[in-house]
Amino acid sequence: MWAKGRFSHMAEFAAKAKELGFIHLEANASIFPRMISELLESTVSISSIHSPCPAVLSTRGISASSLSLSPLDESERIEVVSFTKQTIDLASNVSAKAIVLHMGEVPIDLSLQDRLYTFCTKSNTQTKEYIQAKEEFVYQLISQVHPYLEVQQQIGFSSHGEWLLWFKHRMSGTHLHDVLGLSDHQAPGKGDVNWEMLTTYLPPGIVKVCEIGEWNDEDQIQGVVNFLQKEGIAG
Repeated sequence: MWAKGRFSHMAEFAAKAKELGFIHLEANASIFPRMISELLESTVSISSIHSPCPAVLSTRGISASSLSLSPLDESERIEVVSFTKQTIDLASNVSAKAIVLHMGEVPIDLSLQDRLYTFCTKSNTQTKEYIQAKEEFVYQLISQVHPYLEVQQQIGFSSHGEWLLWFKHRMSGTHLHDVLGLSDHQAPGKGDVNWEMLTTYLPPGIVKVCEIGEWNDEDQIQGVVNFLQKEGIAG
């Protein structure tokens, strides 16, 4: 994410990542075919691919990254699956260790989530209105979807520990980023995440990728690797 709109050539990004202490990269849905070639020419390996990659347009002129893997339209589903297969082929070709897939979506009323965010931002999580909105939202979420872990904990759903314990033995990799309030994809060490707690749940040998938003300045990235090493998350 962080490279988006910041570098004219991926070799520049790879060099900067190496300078900042990172030893591998993830290619994501904003990477065009030419940029893949540029990354492969660098000395930094590609550890994982975030599907759909490379970035392409659908036959309807829509970016592949804007499409869901669970559309009701069969022709669209077939095309989205083909983009996913291209990602798998790319991962094989570059010897990536993992692929990231967003498995689809179900329709829910996100206005309730927005209300919960507003209550949380204003520290109104003990009000009758908050409790009512939370109950309505939980009803929608049962057997459907779940918010991000940090946000989920902050707005009063299940804890990190519960989620991580469920998936600890099935985890092959993870994205690492911090959360400041309800704003995620912050540089690790710049937010509210309990990194010491995370170390007890992350299995050894899994792929770890810092997924840091492009809005973070380079100053925010400085020291991230050292921070993760100090916390026992990076080797």
